[in-house]
Amino acid sequence: MMSIAYDYSREMTSPASASTPRLLLIDGQRVPSASGRTFKTLNPATEQVIATIAEGNEVDVDRAVAAARRAFEGPWRTMPPPSAAISAQACGFDERARR
Repeated sequence: MMSIAYDYSREMTSPASASTPRLLLIDGQRVPSASGRTFKTLNPATEQVIATIAEGNEVDVDRAVAAARRAFEGPWRTMPPPSAAISAQACGFDERARR
């Protein structure tokens, strides 16, 4: 039987990226939670903090739903999918374009 050991010390998690809070995406903008609360996400193998995440609550859900409703009731609803995708990318709403 073969066994493989994983060297966790080789994982590179930058302390700067782990300490920078990940914000909520509401109405096309990265925003902190209304409460200002965050929580830490840990690597289960090393228990090292890998990210600090904005903790959304009911107020944040209401803001996100209102933004989605505005978008749905606007011109997006009547656009054919290819046009909507091109417009979204042009506006910076496509997350893949930011990576």
